[in-house]
Amino acid sequence: MFLNDRIWKYEYSNWLSGKLSDFIGLLILPIFIGILIPKSKKLIALIIGCLFVLWKMPISNTFINIWNNYMFVHISRTIDYSDFIALIMLFVAHQFLRKLEIQKFKNVMHSSIHPIILNIIFIFSCIVLCSTSVQEPSYPKGDVLIDKSYRVNKTENQILRILEKEGFDISTESAEFYLYSGNLVHKKYYQIDTLIINRKNNLDTLYKVNFKVKENNKNSSLTIINFSVKDDWNLQDWKRVKFLQKRYKPILKSEIIDKLKP
Repeated sequence: MFLNDRIWKYEYSNWLSGKLSDFIGLLILPIFIGILIPKSKKLIALIIGCLFVLWKMPISNTFINIWNNYMFVHISRTIDYSDFIALIMLFVAHQFLRKLEIQKFKNVMHSSIHPIILNIIFIFSCIVLCSTSVQEPSYPKGDVLIDKSYRVNKTENQILRILEKEGFDISTESAEFYLYSGNLVHKKYYQIDTLIINRKNNLDTLYKVNFKVKENNKNSSLTIINFSVKDDWNLQDWKRVKFLQKRYKPILKSEIIDKLKP
């Protein structure tokens, strides 16, 4: 979980790295709290599940804004309802806690591990469990998350030249990342400010279509990150977001990826 949150999620951005922390976190967090507070073992999985759902909903925006206005450490999250699939791990955690003899487990730990090492493990575990709430990346802003990668048999420069010939006005942007070392670095991504789609003579316009390219020899991976449905970024209706995600994913593939094929 530590490696995924600090390195893999940003170096190898894909579905697996995006969901891995949610799956692991929802497994170990209730177990962690249940062992620390044995009286909570029966309900902790349910409580964490409810909080996770609220955290992923637009209703949490007010809390996030208030926190970021008054606290030194900022927090952030991406609204992506496919993350709810990770809730299944809470059932696994609940069954584990139900059968675990917590006091016996603690006795074994205290008798086999030095107290200083136990304290180090405890502190490190707290940091790892909280790390997904720390504002590590400042992603390109967009209403609708796509986060879909495609393999393209062209270099990064070839991709950009083809898209520019197709009439796309592409600008280069950057997003800030705090890596595990604490250093601030910038990751480059590209933005199509306005994408006009012609579907059977019906014009449709998308704004700030963000994508990134990872080059490997003559092959590249192009990831469509997100886009906005208005010039300003503020859509929070999750049903609308889900509808737009399903509708425009194949359209963006047709408008961008298919144009890169021979």
